[in-house]
Amino acid sequence: MGCLSAISIRQSDNPRQSHVGGRPYPGDVYPPDPILTDHLSSGLRPRLSWNEAISETAQLSDALGRRVDELIAPVVAALRAHGIPTTASCQGHLKWGLPFPWVEVCAQLPQLPPEDAEESLRKQNLALRALLLTHLAEFYSQRASVPFDTILCLRPYVMRQFRIQSTGAETLTLAPPHWRQAKLTEYRAEMTSFGQFLRTRER
Repeated sequence: MGCLSAISIRQSDNPRQSHVGGRPYPGDVYPPDPILTDHLSSGLRPRLSWNEAISETAQLSDALGRRVDELIAPVVAALRAHGIPTTASCQGHLKWGLPFPWVEVCAQLPQLPPEDAEESLRKQNLALRALLLTHLAEFYSQRASVPFDTILCLRPYVMRQFRIQSTGAETLTLAPPHWRQAKLTEYRAEMTSFGQFLRTRER
């Protein structure tokens, strides 16, 4: 915000389903049928309408009162519309913070005894990762060619949280300024496209 700090696996007969830009998609992961997707969603946050998700996202702020960055807000809203809870996000900045967009995802800590809460949180976050993998797999099955470093991935983060970001995102901290600018634009466009894809999958 202002920089808020059961997968189906098989070999496919269709090369466009198993490759991104002519390269194998990592793990050859494919979208499962709707029944499995619904199963992964059970027990998580309820889905929201698009208007509800936009309204909810507009109310989010960090400890300093900063709202969600303008360019990442539609992605945050699309995730929340699918019942995927976000805990932080950033559209990427060149002069401060990180030079790439990211969205942090984590389930809410359940109201359980500590010994049970940790295991429940672990399972919920695994379900969220699996659900997002199904969305990402379908998203990339429809895209003819994407530079490998631009492909979105799920990066483990602290406290069992994880971030959605481009595969090459963290290498940009070592890149020269002109390269960071070009890749920031490219990575933002990829994140925006994924958000638009999620919106078309509203049910």
